[in-house]
Amino acid sequence: MSNELINNLLDALKLSPDNVPLRLQVADLMLQEKMYAESATQYRQILEKSYGNTKAQLGLATCYFYLQKNSAAIIIYEQLQNLSLEDQVRYI
Repeated sequence: MSNELINNLLDALKLSPDNVPLRLQVADLMLQEKMYAESATQYRQILEKSYGNTKAQLGLATCYFYLQKNSAAIIIYEQLQNLSLEDQVRYI
């Protein structure tokens, strides 16, 4: 069901590629489905359109963590300020 939903949302993104909230929803669903590389691609595209989008930065850092790109994840976390304790603990 989730993959079908993701595919439908990807189709919608083809019609509206600059729709940041829609792309964020796709990226979050992909992350939930453990599609880390695909999700990271979506988060990077969000950051190209919406630089400084904290949710996208945190999602990308999470993807990097699960892809065992720990250094990249740590760099993203260090660039962010005012993180909650829960987000700070994610990369430890």
